[in-house]
Amino acid sequence: MADRPAVVARIDALLKTVSSPNFQSYYVGEPVQIPTKAVIAFWYVGDEAYDVAPKTLGNVMVTERFRIRAYFPVIASPTIKKNVDLAIWNTVRNVKAALVGDSNLSGLVSDLDIDDAAVDYFQWSSGAVNRIVTFDLLIHDLEAETITP
Repeated sequence: MADRPAVVARIDALLKTVSSPNFQSYYVGEPVQIPTKAVIAFWYVGDEAYDVAPKTLGNVMVTERFRIRAYFPVIASPTIKKNVDLAIWNTVRNVKAALVGDSNLSGLVSDLDIDDAAVDYFQWSSGAVNRIVTFDLLIHDLEAETITP
């Protein structure tokens, strides 16, 4: 069974190694205020059966899903828009490289995968808008729960 607080701390530490783009804040959990600078956040969104490996009667195997999302302010300048697109591209490549570079999160989990990135706009209830890039981190825990003693 994965040490859940250590897994969250390791993901947080890996995201903080990404130097391009220069994120102003890192959140464990969704941001509670509208980001006015580039920020990145991640949060737990659920689990699913891990059905890639052969079944055993000794352990429950699961994939835990974390959402990773970077937020970028929308500004009407063509130069800034171009820079935001580059920052989004850098986010996808550099965040994925940081996570895949430690694919067992320092021995805390069996393995991980990362879904494809999706780029979109996000409108807050206030009407403010951010460009976002979102992808899911899939953490495979082949020993999530022991069934038999």
